[in-house]
Amino acid sequence: MESEKLRQEIKFNTYSIYENNILNWLALNNFHETFKKRHINNIYFDDLNLQCLMANLHGDSNRFKIRLRWYDDNFDKLFFEIKIKKNIFGYKKIYKINDLPVYHGISKNHLISLIEKKLPRDISIRFDRFKFIQLVNSYDRRYYLSSDKKFRITIDKNIQTFDQKKSGSLNLTHKFFSQDKMVVEIKCKKLDHKQVINLFNDFPLRASKNSKYVDGQRLSLGF
Repeated sequence: MESEKLRQEIKFNTYSIYENNILNWLALNNFHETFKKRHINNIYFDDLNLQCLMANLHGDSNRFKIRLRWYDDNFDKLFFEIKIKKNIFGYKKIYKINDLPVYHGISKNHLISLIEKKLPRDISIRFDRFKFIQLVNSYDRRYYLSSDKKFRITIDKNIQTFDQKKSGSLNLTHKFFSQDKMVVEIKCKKLDHKQVINLFNDFPLRASKNSKYVDGQRLSLGF
């Protein structure tokens, strides 16, 4: 059921120099690292009118983002994701794609045609309007879980952005921007979201609206 997948995400913007403050808070509140650190890579898609970007900038209650994600240098297993937001809650539709040739310099049009062939037909039809590559970003992510397993926290560092507007080929090498910013994100199921206020009352950061895709687009577009 779609309602069972709904979760709340609360994001915090800070800088790497404050990482120890976050790690100390996690240790004091019985959060434990649950997964090895991974390098996350994303290709973001939009339509020619940048509908996904504008919906995020305007804070529309119903919006979505479309991306292709892979971890570390594992190009054998990629994930096509539609991240859907409904008010403060959201969920993801994920489709695994194997053996997709993603590399620096590949024709964007060729890559998009290959993705379309590997998606279920109904998703491919929906993707057709939003199949323009807008941005690539990457970052290092660490994963933490609360002792009751209700709350997950991720810490993203070394955020890098690769602009895609100057060429018909995929750019995975020439960085447009690197940020010292660190993004901390709290994630929980909809059923548990009311406990967030009590648990994170003394969290050393203030929540802020954040999207690495939106930030990268604003920098590349100059607004």
